[in-house]
Amino acid sequence: MVRVNSIERCGPNAPKGNERYVHYLQMGLFPASLQNIKTVFTFGVLDDFRMDNLECKTAALNYWHKIVRVTSNEFPKSVPVSVPLYA
Repeated sequence: MVRVNSIERCGPNAPKGNERYVHYLQMGLFPASLQNIKTVFTFGVLDDFRMDNLECKTAALNYWHKIVRVTSNEFPKSVPVSVPLYA
């Protein structure tokens, strides 16, 4: 789960089936994909990114690195879902 101030690993507590994304939307979370959901974003982080992008022209990758740094400034590679995008 990606929030404005952290990235967290969450267990699979959503129902199985084709309507999983509806469950997440009802919880106030936006899934990164509609089929194999592994990452969800809070609407707060989406609003914050939108404002950063409009005001500061922040790219999505730079915003992601900011969230990783806020989560663990000393050990950014220890953040659960901070895998290299271009590995």
